[in-house]
Amino acid sequence: MEASIPEQVIQPLLLASDSSHSLDECLQFLIEASKTDSGRSDLASKADILPSILALLQLLPYPSSRHHLNLSLKVLRNLCAGETRNQEAFVDHNGSLVISELLDSAIGDAETVRFGLQVLANVVVMGENRQRDVWLRIGLTGLTAGPDRVSKHCI
Repeated sequence: MEASIPEQVIQPLLLASDSSHSLDECLQFLIEASKTDSGRSDLASKADILPSILALLQLLPYPSSRHHLNLSLKVLRNLCAGETRNQEAFVDHNGSLVISELLDSAIGDAETVRFGLQVLANVVVMGENRQRDVWLRIGLTGLTAGPDRVSKHCI
């Protein structure tokens, strides 16, 4: 496992991913597990998964950890696709700010920016309070989109 990642961040992810032996394996497992409604629901019941992914996004340096950052964004995108508990946890743990800061550092990286925007889209689709949080964090005040104009992404 990555030496620079604190135990309290990586341990919940390892437990949820059947004790994978590498960060790459762990994130790949979580991507697959979070592709289904039942998988997202199961991971949402483990209250420390989403905050651990957000912490990981803050700890991994861009661009040297781009691969793991993108995998983490895919997990987060899937977790927030139609799962209210994960969307609420995202807002409660300042996920919009975390994503906004990552997007600022990766502005020229179309793939990373795309994954980050997909995460935000999956959060804003479920209500005005979540929209407001995202728009305030990324500096797009005044924008609102109804669920009919934003679709969830889970790939």
